[in-house]
Amino acid sequence: MTAFVLRRLGVLGVILFGSSFILYNLAAISADPLADLRLSTDPGRDAQITALTRELQLDVPPPLRYFLWLKGVFGVFVGQANFGTGRDGAAVLDSLALAIPVTLRLVAAATVLAAVLGIMIGIVTALRQYSRFDYSMTFIAFLLFSLPIFLGCSSSQGISCDLI
Repeated sequence: MTAFVLRRLGVLGVILFGSSFILYNLAAISADPLADLRLSTDPGRDAQITALTRELQLDVPPPLRYFLWLKGVFGVFVGQANFGTGRDGAAVLDSLALAIPVTLRLVAAATVLAAVLGIMIGIVTALRQYSRFDYSMTFIAFLLFSLPIFLGCSSSQGISCDLI
């Protein structure tokens, strides 16, 4: 049993490493964080580009930058976590600290709403079994459950939901 659990944990580690490596590199090559600055006519444009390149380590190729980021993430185990900085210069850890409570409230509210609506519709469809209402609710439930998540994404606060 112990060998099975260790084997599964090993596979989990390989999958997490591989998927995070691929996602990090796809995100790194998909957009240029300096694009707006390159088009700017600001006289201090070159200094800003140099500072941002140094701060975000854009002079390092993305695969190597991933391992620098991973080193900071593994700092969690020694009490020195460093997830890097965002495009605005703020630490990612600070941004996560602001986003986690809001996300937990949203998930809790959505879960309660889904449970209440699901139970109510389930009771009504059970009382009217094999009716048009039962079939239509079953169809809608299967349809909404099978849709990709990015179709339900809303673009609030300027966050792009194109490819989540």
